[in-house]
Amino acid sequence: MSALDPVFTSTVRDVFDGFADDTSVAAVWRQLDEIGLARLLAPETSGGSEASWRELAFVLETAARQAISTGIVGSDVLAGWLQRQAGAPDDGGLRGAVLVDVSGREVAGTRPDGAESVVTLAESADGWSVGDVVVGADVVELFRLRGALARAVQVAGALTEIGEITAEHVTTRIQFGRPLAKFQALQQMLAESAAQTALTVTAVDAAVGTMDAFESGDVGLDRVRFDVAVARSCAGHAASTVVRNAHQALGAIGTTVEHRLHKYTLPALRWCSEFGSTQYWDDVVADAALEVGGDGLWELIVG
Repeated sequence: MSALDPVFTSTVRDVFDGFADDTSVAAVWRQLDEIGLARLLAPETSGGSEASWRELAFVLETAARQAISTGIVGSDVLAGWLQRQAGAPDDGGLRGAVLVDVSGREVAGTRPDGAESVVTLAESADGWSVGDVVVGADVVELFRLRGALARAVQVAGALTEIGEITAEHVTTRIQFGRPLAKFQALQQMLAESAAQTALTVTAVDAAVGTMDAFESGDVGLDRVRFDVAVARSCAGHAASTVVRNAHQALGAIGTTVEHRLHKYTLPALRWCSEFGSTQYWDDVVADAALEVGGDGLWELIVG
């Protein structure tokens, strides 16, 4: 995949570094919308930026590393996309999007704080619909895949930041006359967390590239399903390990309101439970492997 424009990445970092005290979702959304970062995936004809998933992922990752909620997943990744799938006007705004089964239960989705409205993808006896417009089963699956991938990107960003917080603490904290990082047990924990984070970042990056390729018509839905499932599986298992190790390394200080660790560990765990649990995505990966069998496993992995 091609590298992102340095001007774009520098601008995004500057924007998130410069947020004032008001970091409510609605306030952040308004500021991002003013500079064209809130509706990256929306087409230019509806006022969006018509950017790629790679660019969206960079924004989501940067926000996650700053512990800032943007509302982008609900509004741009899901709500705006759903409206376009139903042929309805995508007029922007801070919105949520939910998947509701035939019993009326919300099974997936997100409702950003301060959302002006919620777009519903609902199941009935006649199938699935957005409002009064009937949509196909592929829209339902893509809704879950898009949401799952966006959350995986955020988890990768949070885990990266957790790793840096943990490394800084164990190298500066002196215990028994030497830094915590000198203790072999902590070194093993740090190495385990770093390996799990690197695996997650790599899997998520691959899935983002696959989603871009899908939207360009270069790969099919099966490829997207598998790569997103791998990314979510890696993210879910890594989050459990990295969060546990970080809190063990920092001890009680990491659980205090004043310390910033919880601003990353709690969202990381929450994101892993949205749009399918880790077990759900493990099963998707396993089912795909069983379907192709031993002879097709390598091709499934490398695409």
